[in-house]
Amino acid sequence: MKDYKKCLSALFLSACLAACSGGGGNNAPQNPPRSNQPPQQIPPSQSPDKKPEQPQSPESGKKPEQPKLPDSERNPQQPPKVEAPQVEAQGYFTETVNSKGINKDMYWNNASDISKDSIPVYNISFTRNGEKVINKKESVRVKAPVVNNEFSYELSLLGERGFFGYYTDLNENNNIFLNFAYGFDRTLENSVLPSDITATYKKKGGFLYTVAQMIGNGNLGYDGVFKSDVSIKFHNGKISQGEITYPNLGVKQFDIKQGSSVKQFIITPTDSFLNENRGIKLDKGVADIHYLNSSKGTNDYKYLVGSVKAENWYGVLAAEKQ
Repeated sequence: MKDYKKCLSALFLSACLAACSGGGGNNAPQNPPRSNQPPQQIPPSQSPDKKPEQPQSPESGKKPEQPKLPDSERNPQQPPKVEAPQVEAQGYFTETVNSKGINKDMYWNNASDISKDSIPVYNISFTRNGEKVINKKESVRVKAPVVNNEFSYELSLLGERGFFGYYTDLNENNNIFLNFAYGFDRTLENSVLPSDITATYKKKGGFLYTVAQMIGNGNLGYDGVFKSDVSIKFHNGKISQGEITYPNLGVKQFDIKQGSSVKQFIITPTDSFLNENRGIKLDKGVADIHYLNSSKGTNDYKYLVGSVKAENWYGVLAAEKQ
């Protein structure tokens, strides 16, 4: 029995000692000692379903680009521009030549509405006052073909809407002088010829000209209109033969050579012609040539015409394709 009591007393004593040493007494500190490290912030708890937000880039605020549209949808197709039709040249082309040069006649330069049916010329008449002859002129309009028997004018047709010839005028000394002239409907001119043109052009009396003559006191003067025949052959785009001859005789007076193109003739007096005009220097002349269709749109370059001025002679040349 004593042993049993001793065991209980020992157990009870052990329990009391354990209780006192476990911190239940007043000798235990109220708060644990503080650490020298700063307190750590604990991030707020995050829901496992919510992902953390990613920082946005500077461009993330821009609106998304719209897909590019094809040109046909972005800019509706504009209707093609329609160019204004070219205005066709109207009226007649005309040219004159006299001893002063090409287009030096103010009468024609100031005239309007010239055509084959309305050609400005002068009627020249004269009166005598003793031994003195006084010339007078009257401005008129004539229709080709026409010949004035008083040596005032002569104009021939070139096709249906062209003409060439001469008319006379009075200078400041009341002396008669010659103008050669031609004209044609502008719509008939053929400015684009075949590069290999092969054709023959001829015309009897197709070259009208005048030559300077020695007159009183050693001066030169132009007196009289001369007519000669024209023959020009083209082969592969070049003049193979060209000549101006006495009417019906075939004696050559001038050679015709090609200049810079088939639109330019170099006309040179022959030696035999020079012998007839001793003391007068007859140099070569240059003629700019126009080619005309027989009618609008035919492209047959049926006629050629042009004027020529040299130092001591001048005239007009015309011919027709054979």
